[in-house]
Amino acid sequence: MRKLAAFLLISAALACGGGGGGSSSNACSDLNVKVFGGDQCNFSRSPVVAIVGFSASGVPISNCSATMVTTNDALTAAHCAGITASPGGAGVFADGQFFRIIGGRNHPRYNRDTTSPYDVAMITIDGVLDIGPVPLLLSDPVTEGERITIFGYGKNEESASIPQASDFRAGYMELSVVTPSQFAAFFDSTGSAICQGDSGGPATQTVDGVTSIVGVTSFTFNGCQDGSASGFVNVQNPEIFNFIRSYAPDVATR
Repeated sequence: MRKLAAFLLISAALACGGGGGGSSSNACSDLNVKVFGGDQCNFSRSPVVAIVGFSASGVPISNCSATMVTTNDALTAAHCAGITASPGGAGVFADGQFFRIIGGRNHPRYNRDTTSPYDVAMITIDGVLDIGPVPLLLSDPVTEGERITIFGYGKNEESASIPQASDFRAGYMELSVVTPSQFAAFFDSTGSAICQGDSGGPATQTVDGVTSIVGVTSFTFNGCQDGSASGFVNVQNPEIFNFIRSYAPDVATR
């Protein structure tokens, strides 16, 4: 397929904000994602997927990240929804396949502000993906000082101006600020950060051996550099998880 071949050669990250500074093999393993080269996660067999928009000529021009929460529904950031209006269409790459996006919905209170606490959306693909899905963690509230794992298809310190499809990475961040609606972490050279293309990807924690979603990558301040701040929508906020369940009643929770 032309679009699949194009994406495997070059995947743009021009439209979305938001993590992949440093990364970790253990971080990839949190979702049983095989690691290549010590820090690069396996693109093809992961419940974290890439959303890609194309130009009229079929060239990738924008991308975000998302997480499968059912076999055909994915959780992402609302500000990524514009990708679906790309001139050449948009879809999801997962398990070495291309899936058209056939439906979706932004949180009704999302207002396009950069730091909106409602920057979440759901999308539906035109197929069934038997990888995952990943549950939401509602039973164990996140707190300041805890570690989260972030996943995404964004730029990293080794990326060219336009990242490759193999730029699927994972890393750890320590939470500095936690509110009922959002949480944030700061990047230094020993950790990770979110970058362009990581928006919509998951922030996860592992409890009793099960990795579950606690947040959605939303925004970053000062880019992917020392001192930058990474912001996430807190899915444990009832206004967020009730929206997710209203769209996908079969989403798993813990």
